[in-house]
Amino acid sequence: MRRLLILVWLTALPLSAQVLIDGAKLGPKLRDLSPLPGETHLNCEVFPMRPTLNYGFRFQSGYYVRIPMSQFPGEGHSWGVLIKVTPDGLKDSPSFLVNKILLPKVPKTNVHFEMGGGFLVGPGRYKVEWLLFDDQSRVCRKTWQVNAQLTRAESAVKLTIPKNAVTDYSLRGLPPANIQTDDAKAIRLTVFMHVAPISMRRTTLRSSDRMTLLGSLSTLLEHVPTKSVRLVAFSLDQQKEIFHSDRFARSSIDEVAKSIDQLELGLVDIKVLQNRRGPVELLSEMLEHELAAPDPSEVVLFLGPGTRYFEKLPPSAIEPIAGAQSRLLFFQLHPIFRAGAPPQESFPDSISQTISKLKGKTLHIRTPGDFAKAIRQLEARN
Repeated sequence: MRRLLILVWLTALPLSAQVLIDGAKLGPKLRDLSPLPGETHLNCEVFPMRPTLNYGFRFQSGYYVRIPMSQFPGEGHSWGVLIKVTPDGLKDSPSFLVNKILLPKVPKTNVHFEMGGGFLVGPGRYKVEWLLFDDQSRVCRKTWQVNAQLTRAESAVKLTIPKNAVTDYSLRGLPPANIQTDDAKAIRLTVFMHVAPISMRRTTLRSSDRMTLLGSLSTLLEHVPTKSVRLVAFSLDQQKEIFHSDRFARSSIDEVAKSIDQLELGLVDIKVLQNRRGPVELLSEMLEHELAAPDPSEVVLFLGPGTRYFEKLPPSAIEPIAGAQSRLLFFQLHPIFRAGAPPQESFPDSISQTISKLKGKTLHIRTPGDFAKAIRQLEARN
């Protein structure tokens, strides 16, 4: 009976990313993920990932799975994923996440398909029950334990998700009622978000880069009290602004995500490539417009990775403005390099050189702990 319910539910499930749902909608039979007698096994390997603290100050946990595609010849196949996450000692309060994947036409092949998924948790221990089922009623399952705790180096981080809580990857972060901003005076804030791969060694924007950028933006706005926020997302590779809002709200972060999705870093107009001064000209133009505004922000913050460009602003470009009220900062996000590799901050890029010329400060951020310290420095303005 439960197999039939699963098949019916799979057909009705909308195609979506992995999302948190109300467990009551599943009904008692689907809420029980224990194995059924005689169920047909689907060949797959599931590899749990240990929880790590992300730039959103939440523990990010998840998995990846390898599946031989020879099991799905032809077309019209689909998968459903159901995850049950239960905090220790709270067996009556599980959380459920679901996903549906439609497969393309699969030719005869020996290829193994890999995919991943995840969720966010607060501090605590959790039991994870993972189930993948296909349109032929075959099942692959895995159970593991998750222990999410701050390390000693992270002890000063103020988490944005409570103990024993589970949620999905929401770009908007926590609901407003659950947000606790820092005890600091509200400011007018401008954020220039540099949309680029976190590692300068790559030329394509990965989903992990996108989540890091949007997650750090969401967390920044959760923590810093603001009177107003001006957001400009830009690409130095494309030499253009890709999003601009003078009255940005965290609820609009999906609009930023759509703008980023439309950015093709691998496809650059030849005229852009020929304009070698284009990146610093764009930086100069954006800052001149910001600092000359009738209502300049009290803090102007660049957020994102460094750039592949190292040109300095020309002497004729903007100079430090005497008596200017705006404080300039650059939260430069770095990947963690292998031991012995040169740190990225050894090579001042165009953004950090521009900030330095205008008497601003670059803060190098490698870990969530670094990000928390940077936010405190932003608030501790003179």
